[in-house]
Parts: sequence; C-alpha cells; structure tokens
Amino acid sequence: MGDGDTPIIRQLFRTATPSWLKRRLLPFESELRAQATRFCREHRGRLILDVGCGREIMEGASIGFDIRPVNLVDSRRGVCGDAMQLPFASASFDFMLCNAALHHFADPEQALREMRRALRSGGDLLLTVPDGFPETDQPDDYFRFDRAGILAILERTGWSVVKCAPIGGRFWMFSRHLLEWLFKWNRGLRLIIFAVGVPIAGFLLPLACFYADSLETPSRRTLGWSILARKQ
Repeated sequence: MGDGDTPIIRQLFRTATPSWLKRRLLPFESELRAQATRFCREHRGRLILDVGCGREIMEGASIGFDIRPVNLVDSRRGVCGDAMQLPFASASFDFMLCNAALHHFADPEQALREMRRALRSGGDLLLTVPDGFPETDQPDDYFRFDRAGILAILERTGWSVVKCAPIGGRFWMFSRHLLEWLFKWNRGLRLIIFAVGVPIAGFLLPLACFYADSLETPSRRTLGWSILARKQ
C-alpha cells in the first residue's frame, strides 16, 4: 500500500532502511506481514489461498492469486484472475488470506462472497483492511473501511466474525500521515525540503510515535482492521 505517488523515494526509503528500523517507521506493513505469517504457520500443511497476493505470495500459502500477471511472473504457485469470479471449485480451500487487498477490488462484497464459496465449511479467512491509512494515487485504491462498515459487509456476505482488532492507534496514524506528507516532496527543488525534513518527520517523530502508541488506550481511530472471519 501507498506506493503509487513517489516510487523512487519510497523504494530508496524501504531498501536503505535497516529492517529493525523499518519495523518501527512502517509499523502497519510490518504488522500485516507478521499476522499473515503467523496465520500461515498455524495452518501449515493445509490448503491456503492468498487472495490479492501482489508480488509476494506469503510463505506457507498454497496458492497466490492476483489480477496482474506481472505480479506472478516468478512464482510457480501463482494463479492469475479476477477475485470477482475465482477460478476454483466450491469448498476448494481450508483457509484463506486477504491481506490489505480488499480495498483494491471494485466490488468488495462480491469478492467476499467468492472467497466464502471457495472455502470449506469451518474454514477461516484472515482479512486486513485499511481505515485511517492515507489514500494513495493508485488507480485501484477504491475504499477505506471503518469497523462498522467492514463488519456489516461481512455479515451481508455470510461470514461469522470471530475477531476484529485495530492495527495501531492515533500515534501510528499521525506517524503515517506525516511520512506521506514527507514523501510528497519528491521532485526538483522540493527534494531540499525532503532532505531537511527526513531527520525529524521521517525518523525522530515516527520512532517516538511507534512507542507512544503502545501506551494509548485503544480507540476506533486506527490505520486499519484485522478480522478473523469463519464460514460456518
């Protein structure tokens, strides 16, 4: 998420930043990866479909599914197609993962119906969606979901919600919006402002926000939601 407007600056930021620091400066992405990794490890050996996998199929997932062929070029486990009509028989998979992808689907409800159809009874879906995460310039960045909204969609599409938890609080939100503001200064003379702002807006404040967030009382102001939903 969030790679649509300044790819060069973002790529340098992500590749030049040490992993331990990146986990603190970009906690949303780190948490998404951690939750997906745990989910796949817990169900290792079972048939897991990673819907909207992008360029990286999660380790432990049986099949990655994405609409863009270029994302699956190097994968032997990838299937290309539209999530509105999954090319799998009903009840084909034991578990499913849809990690920060639902907001890219033109019809989220139809996608969730298809996921439920292709999942076996009693199987779980790990779904993560953005809420207060900044909007990007990606042409298919269609939606943001608050808690009430995503729970209503899941109910309408036949899912039973086992758990719904926020991903970060107000400090993580402030930090991410600050970084997005910084990434806007990406061309020509604007790079001077970017270079001057990096130590504070790109390092010190995000790092402080990472730790401050753990001290905050949980609220509904969050970057996104992590939901475990079940097909009964």
